Amino acid sequence: GRTHYTFFPDLSPYPMDRDFEIVQNAPLRVFSKKLFTQKPNLFLFGEKVAFYDKDEEKWFVESFSGKDAIDLPWMGFQIVLTRHETKLIPSYTPEYTLPIQKDGKIIKGATRALKIDALGKKYWIRDDQAITLRIKGQKYKIELEKKSLKLPYELSLTKFKMDTDPGTNSPASYESFVQLFTKNGPSDHHIYMNTPLKYEGLTFYQASYFDVGQGQYGSVLSVNLDPGRPIKYLGSLLLVLGSTWHFWIRRKKPTLEKSVAG
Repeated sequence: GRTHYTFFPDLSPYPMDRDFEIVQNAPLRVFSKKLFTQKPNLFLFGEKVAFYDKDEEKWFVESFSGKDAIDLPWMGFQIVLTRHETKLIPSYTPEYTLPIQKDGKIIKGATRALKIDALGKKYWIRDDQAITLRIKGQKYKIELEKKSLKLPYELSLTKFKMDTDPGTNSPASYESFVQLFTKNGPSDHHIYMNTPLKYEGLTFYQASYFDVGQGQYGSVLSVNLDPGRPIKYLGSLLLVLGSTWHFWIRRKKPTLEKSVAG
């Protein structure tokens, strides 16, 4: 059947249906040229370039054919076409990056990607960008999401405590009093800075908080899975023992003195 769209390009590029509801997954967008006249905007269409000149108050469409460079109306800029392909399309190829963390947040390397094979073609999926494929007449949306892990126990926040810097409302520290429910019964725990809750291979750290209104706060815990923790502790213990043994050997070693008579 036919699809009916209504556009108001001065307000939004998204179409509306018969009930004037926005259709965000529609294949069509209509933009008003007025949206691109207030600030510098440059459009490339194959071997042509389009831009709006505020001084001339009109749009210009120029072709790269036979020209080394095209003058732009912004601070003497020029644009040069170095390569034009008609059978190639841009592709996204992620590269492995070692994550860098600062102030408890990942500032580089936070994006995750997965390479899949669909109908003999390779596709990359990012955790912040899904892809849509049409396979045998059916449209499929493929997303990369975090794996959900259902814990065999429950945590309940019984009390949240936050201290502020003197004379300000800036939080200095926050603590969580939680109750852990397991098959052996409930138990109370206190989670705060440098004092996490460790249980069955998982470590719960006090990470942040959020305001739920009416003077009430919720607690945010970060969960760390460290299956190699015993090996890490063993390595630290061996390092301490080695340093102690080295100090003991040097202490027991006799000192030779040499005197010279003149």
